[in-house]
Amino acid sequence: MRPVRHTLLLALAVVLAAVPAAQARTYEVNARNDAKPNGCTVEDCTLREAVIAANAHRGADTIVLPSRKRYKLTIKSTGEDRAANGDLDIRSGPLTIVHRGSGRATIDANGTDRVFDIGKARTTLDKLVLMGGLSNKNDADGDGGGIVVGDLGDAPLTILRSRIVHNRAPWVGGNGGGIDSDSSSTVKLIDSEVSRNDSGGNGGGIEGSPDGQVLIQRTTVANNKAAQAGGVMVFGPPTRVIDSTISGNVAAASPQVEGDGGGVYVDNKGRLELLNSTVANNRAFTSGGGVFADAGGHAAISFSTIARNRADSDNKFGGTTGGVHLRTTGVAVPATARIANSILALNVEAGGVAADCGGIGFLGTGVNLISTVNQGTCSEGTPIVAANPLLGPLARNGGLTQTIALLAGSPAIGAAGPGKTPKRDQRGVTRTDPDLGAYERR
Repeated sequence: MRPVRHTLLLALAVVLAAVPAAQARTYEVNARNDAKPNGCTVEDCTLREAVIAANAHRGADTIVLPSRKRYKLTIKSTGEDRAANGDLDIRSGPLTIVHRGSGRATIDANGTDRVFDIGKARTTLDKLVLMGGLSNKNDADGDGGGIVVGDLGDAPLTILRSRIVHNRAPWVGGNGGGIDSDSSSTVKLIDSEVSRNDSGGNGGGIEGSPDGQVLIQRTTVANNKAAQAGGVMVFGPPTRVIDSTISGNVAAASPQVEGDGGGVYVDNKGRLELLNSTVANNRAFTSGGGVFADAGGHAAISFSTIARNRADSDNKFGGTTGGVHLRTTGVAVPATARIANSILALNVEAGGVAADCGGIGFLGTGVNLISTVNQGTCSEGTPIVAANPLLGPLARNGGLTQTIALLAGSPAIGAAGPGKTPKRDQRGVTRTDPDLGAYERR
């Protein structure tokens, strides 16, 4: 006779096998207005109603936005967290929101609130434009002009082929004009753009999490503005920037912060990995026009081009180092950087004085091209020094992101030293006799 325990287990297994798994659902949005939500139906479904329906369903969901015309949010925020008004709160997943046609679908928050508040749900945003966000300062501390992640619980976010543009977190201490993450999960931006966003605190484009990683790949972070960290604010676990461009961002200072890190600010526990990427034409009112690393922070930079960035861009003589600045004086744990096979050139500070690297925490013996040694050599090794490194302007030279071309005769050509070399440059061009920086001249 079969033991009772085994019989019960077998019976339970049969019952569970008979219960179907939660079915994936697809909601197609066929109304571009933002009427008071009363249910998503085949005949009438707004974006807000689709989000509420997806939140109520425990399985995987897809929301399809078929039109390239704007889907406007118009119901003013009360600060609630169930998508009934204001931002679209994502509470159940996995969820994908996608435009499947050519081009992208646009979601315009229209100044009512940020666009998305994402938590407790693995979320993918694909082929969208998110714009017009204005964070509610009574919700998530006013962070995340376009998107806030982790306010409602930890969940990974992936952004594909999308643009996060013209969003604001303007409040004093409001962080992440485009995107703010407080999640311990990973935030990924791939083949995307974060531009013309601003914040009153850190990270005009993106503020990372103290607990979660950020991946920025084949993506442009440009023309954003913040009091500190005009482009990207790096906290905690590695923020990896690969095959990407950070350009034209501004750290403009405020009574609370100094205005450091025009392109990137690495906090005291932050870790930045910059590979095959371009940091150009960024400005800091104080120090570190391209990259600023605070005491204890670390930047690992390889095969990248950091050029034409400016410190002390308000001309008040209150800052230093246009390129990469490390806070190393008067601190217990200095900032460090390990830079190899890169170009750090034509960066300036007050009065137009050339200043590519500042601080004493530069490690390693990698080969780099710099335009001056008046502040530092950017590594422990002997650099190639050229007042005119023969660099073109930041421009469309192929690939998804802008790059700085090497002109004929540039000393960066074929000068890469030993070490792991990416198979391709930032544009996707095969590296043969590897050049310094993000651009391979053929």
